[in-house]
Amino acid sequence: MDRADPADARADPRFAANPCVTGRLASVRFFAASQLRAPSGAVLGTLCVFDETARELTTEQRQALDLLARQAVGALELRRAYRALTATVQDLARTRDELARSNSQLAAFAGQVSHDLRNPLAGVTGFLELLADHPAVAAEATPSAHVDRALAAAGRMPEMVDDLLAYARVGGELRTVRVDLGVLLREVLDDLPPGVLDAAQLDLGVLPAVRGDPTQLRAVLANVVANAVRFARPGRRPVLRARARPAGDRWVVEIADNGTGVRPERREEAFALLRQVHEPGTVSGGSGIGLATCRRIVAAHGGTISLDDGLEGGTAVRITLPAA
Repeated sequence: MDRADPADARADPRFAANPCVTGRLASVRFFAASQLRAPSGAVLGTLCVFDETARELTTEQRQALDLLARQAVGALELRRAYRALTATVQDLARTRDELARSNSQLAAFAGQVSHDLRNPLAGVTGFLELLADHPAVAAEATPSAHVDRALAAAGRMPEMVDDLLAYARVGGELRTVRVDLGVLLREVLDDLPPGVLDAAQLDLGVLPAVRGDPTQLRAVLANVVANAVRFARPGRRPVLRARARPAGDRWVVEIADNGTGVRPERREEAFALLRQVHEPGTVSGGSGIGLATCRRIVAAHGGTISLDDGLEGGTAVRITLPAA
């Protein structure tokens, strides 16, 4: 800390000609200063003390002045941090508003696409059915097979449109309650068409209760089970196994099957929208929207979802969710 001569500032050559000392602007007789040093080491300025009476600065006063300088720097740093925090909060608010607007536009767009596609799709399906019944087509194996394939493709389109609409709507506001995943999984299995899992081996362990939206979590489990059914390996008895383990304030739930599986290098790709990762022609693929929807739902719950090795080369879907 720099300071003037304890007797009189007029006797210090640094200040003797200063207008504040000579009487032109003031009659300073005592001056003391302490540097304002930022945490980075940069000198921001000085904290100065003036008096019109000559006096001597004691050790305690010098320490107090240094302490006051540090407090002043702390106040400046707090003000700077507050401004930065305010700017960040404003940016987050703008981002939130933009996200809400984007989600609203996405939902509106998906709804419009769904509406606009259904009528022409129904027309295409109707004409294909008429074509399939036409004697000239029904009597020929190749044309008949082509029409059947076209009908099958058209039949998948409504489900794909519904999936796209669902994808646009999920992940918004959650109705969070206590959800028993064991009960929810059994309800999903009960909702399957008769005979789908009659030959399957079900190994359902004790699943936990989590905190989440039961409707959206049901959609996740339904997608996982539907994939296990859709990608079952031909000629092999299907197996579906469910397990759970605690991980701090979360539960890790794993649902594994012994189906066709997904190659490790393509597992993350499976969660991309409209992406199918099974080899063409090996299985009857889905829309490529289901796992993308699952990821949006799980992320909205603050959890994660990933794929891993399942049973006998199958797939395991691993989901983390907050405990109830």
